[in-house]
Amino acid sequence: MKIADLNIIEISEMIDHLDECIDGHIEKNPIVVGGIAGSGIEKLVLNAVIDKYDFSKVLVVTGCQDYIGMVKKPLENFMFYGDLFNLDMIDPITPFNPFVAKVFNPKPEYVNTVNKTLLRNYEMIIIFKAHLIDCEYLNMITREFYGQIIHVIDPFDINGDDYLHALMTYDIPVVVDSLEKIRPIVAMARNVWGVETRSIEKKVRGSVTETNRINNRSVGKLDDKQYVTTDLQLAQMVTQRQLDSPFRKGQKFLVVNNGKIEPLTYDTSHHYSLAKNSMLIMEDAKSTPYMKLRIYSSKIIYATDITYSDPPERGKLGVFPANIMSLKQSSYHRYNHTVLILTEPLTQRQKYSILKNSINVSVINKMK
Repeated sequence: MKIADLNIIEISEMIDHLDECIDGHIEKNPIVVGGIAGSGIEKLVLNAVIDKYDFSKVLVVTGCQDYIGMVKKPLENFMFYGDLFNLDMIDPITPFNPFVAKVFNPKPEYVNTVNKTLLRNYEMIIIFKAHLIDCEYLNMITREFYGQIIHVIDPFDINGDDYLHALMTYDIPVVVDSLEKIRPIVAMARNVWGVETRSIEKKVRGSVTETNRINNRSVGKLDDKQYVTTDLQLAQMVTQRQLDSPFRKGQKFLVVNNGKIEPLTYDTSHHYSLAKNSMLIMEDAKSTPYMKLRIYSSKIIYATDITYSDPPERGKLGVFPANIMSLKQSSYHRYNHTVLILTEPLTQRQKYSILKNSINVSVINKMK
């Protein structure tokens, strides 16, 4: 995809377009709009919606779970997309018989269903980072909600092109201009696509540094950095090292695609869930009756037993080591410090994604 392929419009045109959609002059559901990092598309959408709806009647959903943990005071109408779903058991064809051994009874099967009771409380849904959500779940929400839905996507991101292909069009309105001061590293991300930045906030922290030296033994260690690489051999070595070691405090894990969104099983006053690519950090591997893991970028504790087995063992959550990631895996989260180990040049999308999703980036250049 080239930037010329997109339907780039001015900020004033996007405001008019949103007003027309919300007023019902453009009959589409979901309404889809896009914006590059720093464009303020989220604020434009919120302002347009709040001008027409009571905010308490607007459900704001995000495809990136990290933003939920960043909110100091949880809002009832702001949640991760996985929190819209229940996990229900399917009635087996052969009825369960309590008088026979387990092996003779059918294994329980579960399916995700949309929480219709929750959706009835709202008149509008805004889904930020919709390009990070599998179309299966987006379609389920659309089928069960009778009000308007707005998808806000970043077509320049690694997953943005997948979303546009599923939509079978590039003709959604996209804004790239910005009237606000932007962090230097976000300005660098915009520049990857040739988008200029009017004003840069130079006082905010953030940096990009480069070196060609690194000790492979230190890659993927349990620290506050996220290691990302194009070096498949290095990634396999670090991952295998984690697979061969017992679970330890500070280890990171990605939830694998087991086809289900898992509800939280630990005592909490809010409903939280885990979906594909959710990230967990081990807090206590020896806790009973379940291990304690923290949802990344939050203080939310999730109690479960985890396993690397594929398919997961019954009663356990399937995970994959995440102390080192591929570029694709890394695109689902936000990082304070990314250590990027390069053995080949990045595509535009990959470079853009790393920059916009990080506050600091250390580039280890191993390209010959």
